[in-house]
Amino acid sequence: MKTECSVVRDLLPLYVEDMVSPETAQYVKSHLDECPECQSEYESLKEGAELVSIEKKPMSEVTE
Repeated sequence: MKTECSVVRDLLPLYVEDMVSPETAQYVKSHLDECPECQSEYESLKEGAELVSIEKKPMSEVTE
């Protein structure tokens, strides 16, 4: 794995949660646009984050 990929993958959990600076977000986004392997990793993390978000909602909101 390239060093750049390693750095981006370390940042992905924070990127998914929107907890990086705008400059870091741009760096990660630019890399994801060029790297299908990291893009796949990002999609997996994003899906997991969405599931956790749904699980945290009150049942009244989930069943509507």
